[in-house]
Amino acid sequence: MADRKSTKRSFSRNCRSFAGFVRYMAPTNTRNLTRYTYEKTAFQGWCLSINRQQLNFTRYFSDKAFGGEETSLAAAVQLRDTILAELRATPEEVEEVFNRYR
Repeated sequence: MADRKSTKRSFSRNCRSFAGFVRYMAPTNTRNLTRYTYEKTAFQGWCLSINRQQLNFTRYFSDKAFGGEETSLAAAVQLRDTILAELRATPEEVEEVFNRYR
């Protein structure tokens, strides 16, 4: 019984349900990434969201378009790492970096 409670606790910490979809916040190495799994539609995928200097960059990576959860996550992580590296190199050019990858 103790295992069941701990599993439920970790599930509630990593998943949230809002009006027909489940939002999964994955563990480690997914900074700036959120997993979306809709219950009533076909969309499943990752959302990359980066905020700098009151500017927001958001891109969705659909499992269907990328061939699965692992490949869509890999594409999102690769783009995130590329954008963050450019922002570290040129922190004053946030808008230009975001526009390059839109």
